[in-house]
Amino acid sequence: MAISQRKVETRLVHSVCAIVLKGNWVQLLRSQVVSGLTSSTLDHILTLVSFRSCFLSLSFFTWLQSLPHFQLSLQTYWTMIHLLTKRKKFNSAKELLERITFKDSLASPSVLSTLLNSHDEPVPNSQILSWLVISYARSRMIDDAVRIFEEMKARRLTPHVHACSALLSAIAKARLTDMAWKVYHEMLRIGMVPNLHIFNVMIHACYKSGDAEKAENFFNEMEGKGIRPDLYTYNTLIALLCKKGMHYEALGIQERMVREGIKPDIITYNSLIYGYCREGDMGFACTVRTKMVEAGLILDQFTYKAFIHGFCKVQDLIKAKEVLYEMLEAGLRPSYAIYSWIVDGYCKENNPEAVLRIPEELKKRGLCADFSVYRSLLRRLCKRGMVDYALKLFSCMKAMHMSGDALVYSNLACACFAAGKSTMATEILDEMVKSHLRITPKIYSCLNASFGEVSWMQNIFWTHSIEKGLITKNVYKVMTSVFEVDMLLLTGFLSAAEDGTYRQLLAILSTIALQVEITLKFKVWYMVKLSMTVDKKFHCLNVSFGELKMEHFSDPQFLVHLQLSMTVDKNSVEVKNFTAI
Repeated sequence: MAISQRKVETRLVHSVCAIVLKGNWVQLLRSQVVSGLTSSTLDHILTLVSFRSCFLSLSFFTWLQSLPHFQLSLQTYWTMIHLLTKRKKFNSAKELLERITFKDSLASPSVLSTLLNSHDEPVPNSQILSWLVISYARSRMIDDAVRIFEEMKARRLTPHVHACSALLSAIAKARLTDMAWKVYHEMLRIGMVPNLHIFNVMIHACYKSGDAEKAENFFNEMEGKGIRPDLYTYNTLIALLCKKGMHYEALGIQERMVREGIKPDIITYNSLIYGYCREGDMGFACTVRTKMVEAGLILDQFTYKAFIHGFCKVQDLIKAKEVLYEMLEAGLRPSYAIYSWIVDGYCKENNPEAVLRIPEELKKRGLCADFSVYRSLLRRLCKRGMVDYALKLFSCMKAMHMSGDALVYSNLACACFAAGKSTMATEILDEMVKSHLRITPKIYSCLNASFGEVSWMQNIFWTHSIEKGLITKNVYKVMTSVFEVDMLLLTGFLSAAEDGTYRQLLAILSTIALQVEITLKFKVWYMVKLSMTVDKKFHCLNVSFGELKMEHFSDPQFLVHLQLSMTVDKNSVEVKNFTAI
């Protein structure tokens, strides 16, 4: 019976091949032959046609793809890709491979093993799998890329150097240093010969992990193999040595680089300047700057930033401001961090008044003291707790007909709450309401970064902000993701609050829960947690959730997680007994 079936299939294959070679493909539709073709039959047809013409085989494959009610299997795609690769039609093969790379679980071991077993030829398989490694690595799908690499290793297939480079680069960028070393050594074991790019990737991995000794070993190994380091190699090594405080070693590498005929660029000089400024060695930093200018290079944002940070570090605020003015004259916009260093420097000298004079000094030099300048200075004063000076600067800002934005107002309000100026803080929040300003997720993150350590003040600020409707819906989403934010503001307040206060806070927190889409499990957990907090005053808590159904409470894992015993009626959950999770 099986032999008879194979004969029928063989006749069908030869019949279809004859029609394909003649070009009368529509005949296949009329006779409804296409609808009866299996994956194995199609694979056989495509293979036989490719012996006559690979282009014709691909054309037939493309025609089949275009049929509205005909679905090509993953196996058929793989066969066509394999045939094209075998005939060195690499562009067409890669184009087809890209269509299936990110679907059909191609990287799963079982699927991949089945496909490879169907065409067990090392050379085409090495090429195809190398392309897959590159695609997954570039898409940051590191696990899939490594899985393909492991499959190649198990089958003794050697990946192409470009695939090795792409995989190592993706791993290094993800800071998976241990994995980078492991994969690199495995690549060497299966016969990969590292080239310049591979060594550069590994030195970059050393930079990410801060391993100067290993980087120098790679550098020496390169030279031992006759591979000449390029500008990227030198820059990465110099940056690493400067990062580790090994400035003289870095300078030695830079001199060696010049001797080798490689001209230092802006990145080389910035790395050296950054290293010296970080250590407060401003004399050497200025020497490097002179060499940089003599080489015809123009200072950029990173150069100015390094110098300002360095001068602030050694408390030479006059020179720090001179570099700031020079930076502005060059048309570059200083970041918040730059103004922060200057404000911190003056606060260390107990001279916050000097901060207030900065906008005026800018104007005297013909520079623009725009809104970003005032906002940066004001934010840092708030962060430093210099709320009176922040308010003075805010008054100056308004006198210049500049309106504060949500970031300015919220920083001022937080600082006022922290300083015990609750009335002033409330007035500032009221101004926000009048100006239709709202706190966005970005502002939420900034405030947490600036005032996160003052949790009690944060609690007060967010309570008032929620009451006044100053929170955007997206912030509520962020809040619930951090909702273990000790129930955001809650636990400390409710336990000690009077009846009216805790009921009000409870209502505010319920608002948060209703503003965002959160899972059913989280809603129940949230209400249980609230009940635990207020149990001394609420004997039980009834919460209406129309979407709750009996089956939600028949899940043992759910009940174990909550550790609750509860009774359920149609639309309410009554929490009677609970224990801390």
